[in-house]
Amino acid sequence: MRVLIVGGGIAGLAAARALALRGHASEIVERDDAWRIAGAGVYVPGNGMAALRALGLADAVEARGAVVARRRLLDEHGRSFIDFDEAGLWRGVAPPIALHRRELHAILAEGAKPSRVRFGTTIGELDDDGDRVQVALSDGTESAYDLVVGADGVHSATRAEVFGGPPSRPAGQVGWRWVVDGHPEIDGWNGWLSSDQGFLALAIGGGRVYCYADVRGSTDDPSGGDPGWLAARFAGFVEPVPSLLAAMPAADTWFSAIAEVPPTWVRGRVVLIGDAAHASSPTWPRAPRSRWRTPSFWRTS
Repeated sequence: MRVLIVGGGIAGLAAARALALRGHASEIVERDDAWRIAGAGVYVPGNGMAALRALGLADAVEARGAVVARRRLLDEHGRSFIDFDEAGLWRGVAPPIALHRRELHAILAEGAKPSRVRFGTTIGELDDDGDRVQVALSDGTESAYDLVVGADGVHSATRAEVFGGPPSRPAGQVGWRWVVDGHPEIDGWNGWLSSDQGFLALAIGGGRVYCYADVRGSTDDPSGGDPGWLAARFAGFVEPVPSLLAAMPAADTWFSAIAEVPPTWVRGRVVLIGDAAHASSPTWPRAPRSRWRTPSFWRTS
């Protein structure tokens, strides 16, 4: 088959690798003009590592990251809600690994070769005639493919073009993420939670810690660009939260959104994968303060 993959993120590159292992050529179009990978971490649970093993990439990922032995969830004063054996949960499947997102992306990009990547390009129009999909690209070229894979994220052009439906909507949270060096004492997955905000510290190997902070908010940045706002907001949290906030570099500030999930991920010769198909907020949204009772479990990505 001749396959077009729209989007060169984790889902798109993994799809290219899987297709290559089965002898199918794929071409990737990426709307950015170069790889622009957020300077953050990523947690790959055991089932994700099992998928990477099937792609022949698990050993490379394990070598670059750290096994997440335990998961801990505490309140802002350091009182424990949960502390359990995360690696044991996945025993018999694959060890859960945390690593830098850039390193995971680099492993997947290497594994996706010899797929051609066309930067600064995305889809314009798609016409599925039943036998092939005629694709007009943003650079003015046109070509025909046996299959089009939409892996172009929350704001998917493929989803909008083929599946329609409403656009993404705010999740009611604003998040910041960054990586701090020099904290070998922090291990595993650690979350501190209050009613309106939360903080994650995830060891990703080499003394590095992936930090993520979120607060309840709209699509406007509540900090107004003031780096001290976040430190003040979390001032009542126990260590190591204040120290990790003090070490925060220029963070990747972003406004989380939830994509409206279409009723189907497949239409003719077009399929959606990854966030284009089933995006969610970076953490499970918590109930309003008046209804908050117990902490949520975080999905880290």
